[in-house]
Amino acid sequence: MARKTQPPQPLCPELARVVDDLAAGRFGDVGDVAPLLAHLRWEADFYLVSHDFPLYCAAQEQVDAVFADPGEWTRRSILSTAGMGKFSTDRTIAEYARDIWGLSPCRRPEPAPDALGRSRSFPNLAQPSSMDALLGGGGAPGSTTFKAHGSASSSQGSLKLLH
Repeated sequence: MARKTQPPQPLCPELARVVDDLAAGRFGDVGDVAPLLAHLRWEADFYLVSHDFPLYCAAQEQVDAVFADPGEWTRRSILSTAGMGKFSTDRTIAEYARDIWGLSPCRRPEPAPDALGRSRSFPNLAQPSSMDALLGGGGAPGSTTFKAHGSASSSQGSLKLLH
């Protein structure tokens, strides 16, 4: 749905230059960036990128200035990391699952080594050779047949894999 209001001002000069360069194909195929350009039109800019772009540019200039001073960059990096506190994506996802979605965690099966000594995350998934033994073989030479809820004589419930 398009906005019904008119923009308070045209694109800032910095963003207008970026849009012009993208539309001219300066950074690659225009078709690749066409959806982006379409969303930067005022009536489709629901995230207000065009409104916030001058502030983004100013913040980037500050970042560039601090990055030029390795001591200050290191100091701020350490303070930023220390200031994160207990932030963790794993913790955040667990809290959302518990508090918002009402889900509880379940254990993933422990990896089990296969015949070659490699760990398998899902040990209950049989190896093709194990499936052949369980199903009594019956495949063409060089193939493995996996049965899916069908009788051994049913061809509708099988999948042949060539190796």
